[in-house]
Order: sequence, then C-alpha cells, then structure tokens
Amino acid sequence: MPGATYFYDSYNAKADGLNLIADPGASGVIHPIFDDGLCYLTLSNSTRLLGKDLGTGVCSAGNVPDGLRVTLYAKSGSGSVEITFSNGFNDAGNNDITFNSTGDWAMFMAVNGSWILIAQSGCTLQTL
Repeated sequence: MPGATYFYDSYNAKADGLNLIADPGASGVIHPIFDDGLCYLTLSNSTRLLGKDLGTGVCSAGNVPDGLRVTLYAKSGSGSVEITFSNGFNDAGNNDITFNSTGDWAMFMAVNGSWILIAQSGCTLQTL
C-alpha cells in the first residue's frame, strides 16, 4: 500500500507466509503490528496483555488497524495464561480470558480501538 510503513521488529516474524508474534512471557505485551498473526503461548501461571498497554494492567486495540486479527494458541508449558481487556470482548461483556491447557485457542479482531472475540476453544471467559 503506497504511503504505508510496514515493518517487523523483534516481536514479529514471517514464516511460510504466516505472521508469527512472539510470546513476550510473563506480564508481557503481545504486539500485533500491521498484519494478522498467530502467537504461540507458553503456559506458565502468568498474565499477558494484547496490543496496547493502558498502564492499568489491561489492554486495548489502541492504534491497531480495524480488522486486524490475532490468534492466540496455548502450545506448550503448564499452568495458565490470563489476559484482561479494557472492554467487554463479547456480547456477554466478558473482559478476561484464561488459557488453561495446551490446545486452548482464541481469535480476536480489532474494531474501533477494542478487541472483539471471534471464536475460542477451551478457554475460560469471565468478567472482572
């Protein structure tokens, strides 16, 4: 796209056409940049943020482009990973998702500065 700046930093890489987003580890921020991506989570009884850190321990889509999709997949480790959002990400108003075991996954899409849950399997959804 003319005039746009596309880059991949230490958080993002391409492999076989797939945008891989690095798992930042405990208390880290998962950084989608400009393209849809996949983040393999390592379970470790810890928390993560997705996108913009609001400085309050919750996350929002911030300046992420509308329509960008991120899939989170619990690939390895033991324990859980919890992500808390600044807004409700589904019709029930849930704002917290926990990946409890390997194989759990969720897909989110950025819309108007918020993350919307598209689909998930195996995760625990709750409202904090």
